[in-house]
Amino acid sequence: LRSLPMNKKSVRSVMRMLLSPARRVSIDGQGRIKIPQELLDYAKLKDEAVIVGALDWIEVWNPQAYGRYEKEAEASFEQNLESLNFRFREFG
Repeated sequence: LRSLPMNKKSVRSVMRMLLSPARRVSIDGQGRIKIPQELLDYAKLKDEAVIVGALDWIEVWNPQAYGRYEKEAEASFEQNLESLNFRFREFG
């Protein structure tokens, strides 16, 4: 996202829509984070959640929603990689 041209109105609009729900949270003395109520409601989180690492942040998902997303993402993974001109580096 940081590499997108911020002088374009469409880029700024997309950035706002993607990032506006994000919140900074603190970790308490026992290593817990308090998720704001509006985000719990938005994600339909009750007793369980899926935590997904995403570079330098985490995403907190409703387990059923993440299951649906994961199935869709797996189906288009290779095509998405190709569209990004992404190449895996070979080790060895």
